[in-house]
Amino acid sequence: MKSLITTFTLVIVIAQTLFSQTIVSDGEISGFWQISESPFIVEGNVTIPVGGKLTIDPGVEVLFSGPYNFKVLGRLDATGTVEDSIYFGMADTAGFSTAAYEGWMGMAFMNVTG
Repeated sequence: MKSLITTFTLVIVIAQTLFSQTIVSDGEISGFWQISESPFIVEGNVTIPVGGKLTIDPGVEVLFSGPYNFKVLGRLDATGTVEDSIYFGMADTAGFSTAAYEGWMGMAFMNVTG
């Protein structure tokens, strides 16, 4: 019985890891994006506002589900490692990738000062 409970618990933990994802709606974003909540599926234009901060863990995937942009007016801390890169890309779940358009709109850093 104990091994059955252990096996069941292990299956639940693996399932949560395999199927975890976080939906990010359009608008202002900030906070801390952890690998345990990855991938982050962006479903609209997003902005880190002036005075705002977003920290992204190594190993996190940020996938855009359409031709959206990511504006940085505040602070973005996203430092990956050789073993755990941070990946920004597209998740073509809406069929927006065509011969005329092949990706998300990218990232713009605005009002950057040294």
